[in-house]
Amino acid sequence: MGKSREQMDRHNARRRAKTKTDVSAEIAIVYEKPLEEWDDEELVRGRPRASDGTFRGARPTWITPAVQAERQRRLRQLMSDELGTFAADALRTIHAVMTDDRVDDFGKPVVSASVRLDAGKYLVDQFMGKAVAQIDVTAHNPLQDLLAGILVNPDGQPAHSVVEGEVVDDALEDYDGPTLRPSPS
Repeated sequence: MGKSREQMDRHNARRRAKTKTDVSAEIAIVYEKPLEEWDDEELVRGRPRASDGTFRGARPTWITPAVQAERQRRLRQLMSDELGTFAADALRTIHAVMTDDRVDDFGKPVVSASVRLDAGKYLVDQFMGKAVAQIDVTAHNPLQDLLAGILVNPDGQPAHSVVEGEVVDDALEDYDGPTLRPSPS
């Protein structure tokens, strides 16, 4: 029994994804135009224009990874080009905020110390990187303790540590609960 066209397309797409093959050369052969020469609208539509400038035929049902990668590359380049023009102005503004020593009519600073501190921290974080924060994820969990008390490992051993001993009633002065004393061995 033969596979349908759709099944073959899915099979070929999975095979290409596994081998991570660059299909840009295949796209250039099929569409007679290299992917790098496609304009932005052609990338959005997933195919190049026909020779008369229109988009003929059915819209592709899926976008190849190569087309998607080219879209992302161009968007990053566009953002880098456009936003890069504001970098010098942004740095001058941050510098002006950090060094502003003016005071208002009541003697209070126009730019508060916390704003100046935030601007300084922002610059340090951007250029030096943020400090690594260590997080303790071994917090006490009562539900986990309860489950550990009743669960048994596959080898028959308890899933928690067992302390042998006996409960006695003579409690410590500052402790209201029973005290566990080790039993003599």
